[in-house]
Amino acid sequence: MTTIFNAIEALFADQDTKDLFIAEGLTPPERVIVYNREYEEEEADHMPPRPYLSIQFDRHEWAHEDGVKQADIPVIVHVVQDVISFEEKQEDLLQYPELVVSVLDELAISGDVLEHQESDPDHDSRHYFVKKERFMILARR
Repeated sequence: MTTIFNAIEALFADQDTKDLFIAEGLTPPERVIVYNREYEEEEADHMPPRPYLSIQFDRHEWAHEDGVKQADIPVIVHVVQDVISFEEKQEDLLQYPELVVSVLDELAISGDVLEHQESDPDHDSRHYFVKKERFMILARR
């Protein structure tokens, strides 16, 4: 899973990826972090600058076949943004996760492909807006 995280982190640190966001008038993600429920506590001091991506690996089971372990790994990307107060900019809140999905979908990691599965309903508070994007990748050990 470290390999998956590192590939996603490197992709969003790449200037070409940053330029995709800038071309759309959006701020590239400030950072990619491992999900630790950081935004679920509204008054948390440990919340990174927004926008950022928080990567969560969901439950999975490894299968053993011919000396190789493999598993379908669910990867949940939490796209966390500031709440935008100007009505004409609200569409940016929805455009942002769409751009994240387009960057990540079909990303090849160690020969396997990260595939977008679905989007969870939006979550927002007075301070932030979160969209969870679910991906799946076959991983081998």
